[in-house]
Amino acid sequence: MSNELQKVSIVQPSVVQNAERSVYIENRDGGTVNLNYNYPQASVTGEMLMAIQSFSKDYYQLIVTGHDIFTNNSIVVTIDRALTEGTVPPELLRTHSVLTDDAIERMLTLPAIICNENTQYNGSTDPNQKAIYAYVKKIKKCGKEIKIYFQPINFFVQHTLNEYAIDFGINTDCALTDLNKSRWYIKKVNLFEAFRDAHIDVPGPLQ
Repeated sequence: MSNELQKVSIVQPSVVQNAERSVYIENRDGGTVNLNYNYPQASVTGEMLMAIQSFSKDYYQLIVTGHDIFTNNSIVVTIDRALTEGTVPPELLRTHSVLTDDAIERMLTLPAIICNENTQYNGSTDPNQKAIYAYVKKIKKCGKEIKIYFQPINFFVQHTLNEYAIDFGINTDCALTDLNKSRWYIKKVNLFEAFRDAHIDVPGPLQ
């Protein structure tokens, strides 16, 4: 591929891709910012569109990990860090903490944010760090581990989750926030309203 910059429009009207590994984003306050990344944009597929249309607007899942999330589309979480008391709404704890078959089926309908731990404390992180908006394709339990298979839909700046923590239901009351702990959470939040409040354009279910 040529190293020359190429301007290519993608799905979101406010985002333009420049060259193979950078993104130009229009700032709604009047400025612009260029973000570099080392992973490709996800391609829209029929499976992705079906997953998006089935998404819940009542809950979303947040997966925070210390493992690489950009090379392999799967994450292994230990059971002591998965959907435990305090990380799941009370009404879902009994079924989802043990991942019954029905709970697994329901988890596949919850939109997901997948990210690495913040690089700093007190609700701050590296400005170049990215998070993934995704759907979960499959969940497997084996002994004390759970493997989550996911498909990225979009990538966005992770610091947005810190800046709009209230909108995303993320606890920032102490130096160690939800984003500093490798955990699998369920948040009782309409993720698409949160994205709108944070000025992030992502595909969501039809109204």
